[in-house]
Amino acid sequence: MSFVEKIVINDWKQFSDIEIEFHPQLTILTGANGSGKTTILNLLGKLVYGNIQDEIAVPSIDKETGGFKYIPRSLKLIDNVRSNIIGYLKYQDGEFSKIKIPDYEVGAVYHIELDNIKRITGAYIPSHRVVFYYQHIPNISTRKIKKSEARLTSSSSIISKLYHDHSSKSTNYFIKETLLNWAISGAGNDFIISDKELKEYFLEFQDILRITLPKSLGFSKIVIKNYEIIFETSTGDFMLDAVSGGISAIIDLVWLIFTSIENKSENVLVIIDEVENHLHATMQREILPSLIEAFPNVQFIVSTHSPLIIGSVKDSNVYALRYNSDKRIFNEKLDIVNKARSANQILDEVLGVSFTMPVWVEKSLEEITNKYANSEITSTIFHQMRNDLKELGLESLVPLTMEKIITKINDQNK
Repeated sequence: MSFVEKIVINDWKQFSDIEIEFHPQLTILTGANGSGKTTILNLLGKLVYGNIQDEIAVPSIDKETGGFKYIPRSLKLIDNVRSNIIGYLKYQDGEFSKIKIPDYEVGAVYHIELDNIKRITGAYIPSHRVVFYYQHIPNISTRKIKKSEARLTSSSSIISKLYHDHSSKSTNYFIKETLLNWAISGAGNDFIISDKELKEYFLEFQDILRITLPKSLGFSKIVIKNYEIIFETSTGDFMLDAVSGGISAIIDLVWLIFTSIENKSENVLVIIDEVENHLHATMQREILPSLIEAFPNVQFIVSTHSPLIIGSVKDSNVYALRYNSDKRIFNEKLDIVNKARSANQILDEVLGVSFTMPVWVEKSLEEITNKYANSEITSTIFHQMRNDLKELGLESLVPLTMEKIITKINDQNK
């Protein structure tokens, strides 16, 4: 299965020069509203769902006739650019798809074409998360619902909502319907022979929720009472339909990803726009590490406005979409690990907020603090601690680590 490796876009819409290399596991795009994050994700979404959303051209005055025409590029670039090829996608196997726009004049709405397109198994999850609400399941299907069908039903609902069709059912309706089918057919009874595949689906989804739901929730298992889906947790039992906005956002993400993976060894592409939506600050810091733990064979490409998301995973590519002197967008790769100061300055510019310490950094500092807290602070110990930090790319945090070690030693001596 081909993973996408790179996207290049030149002189189209707000973009000047875009060249983004995608990490095999996680790529994060950040930037101000209107910088083009969703536009890039929509292009990538074609690899998963085909045509997702049409582009809209801006009416501009034609120099020759004085009348208005809809064109897919900026007029000031037309005289210099004759080709309708605005860039390309490169796949991991070395093949390419050219990104094409229509010729000079179009209607208000136009399609982007990717030639030689490679269909990749996966999910495109837009920024507008659905809110769960109670929906009764009037009938339980006696037909076996496989993952592929559950994925198709959920993704069709998403695409319908992208086109402003709000008559379709919410995601939690399809989750309930499918889980009931899996539980009844998978468990079996004295009269129904157990379907081992459906039972495995049910148990796998339950295991993934244990990884991805907040640890503070204490999720234990899924049970069915009176044909309702109940989550048993250490903080109390609740129905699927009644979860909070943040919990429903995680369940929604996990369900769409889980049902996209028919084979555990299969490579999958998952695109998530504004992954932080509806999530509390603590959940924002944990969502990407937990998704990667739960789905190790997935290539994630996400956008975010949250500094808590950026840098939450050490081994990743992070790009900021920025304005150049001509007020057009280019991208810059951020080195969160080795050049945190420069990355922080860029994030201050594009987001208006500072970069915060990622979870993996906090854990590393805690491990090093505990390692040296029982030692006498000598020159040798100091250099060992400094080398430990240097190997992690965290040498700039030597003063903070020393402060933590001294504080811990003082607390132990009280």
